Amino acid sequence: MPQPPNIYIVGAQCTGKTTLINNLRGHFDNNRDPPQEPPLLITEIARTALREHSFKAADVREATKSGQWFVSDRLVAGPIAYALRYVDQGRAKGLVQSDEWQELKVRMQNAVVIVCEASQEVDSWLDVDDWFLEKQEIEYAVLSAGVGNHQERVQYELRHWSSNKV
Repeated sequence: MPQPPNIYIVGAQCTGKTTLINNLRGHFDNNRDPPQEPPLLITEIARTALREHSFKAADVREATKSGQWFVSDRLVAGPIAYALRYVDQGRAKGLVQSDEWQELKVRMQNAVVIVCEASQEVDSWLDVDDWFLEKQEIEYAVLSAGVGNHQERVQYELRHWSSNKV
């Protein structure tokens, strides 16, 4: 059975990314049709634990290459997007041209990327992510801030994920 596409859930703080992942965990734990391994969940909490136990980025990269699909609640390219848009163009362009970003970019182009829309107070965040993802030719869908019901948010994500399964 082919591996399902990975899922990246991105957005500003307090847009429900971690809550959505926790709800997706419940879905994948309870619904195995067709039977498959549940995804590896890469959340901010997981990254904190990795730091505390001295794991390196290469360790995580190798784990994600092992064939297990994953759901991540952070866009690792966020700092690049901000630097390109607001800070130092030269350094940011160097990051965009790095082998690591080129590898991740391909993985994201083959994944489902959901941008959790922020409230209007942090609306410019979506503009940065939107701009960067488009510039990098990464397709994404925007989960409206108006969708507050947890089950509706999970169903939105699953519709996009199911339509992208190989």
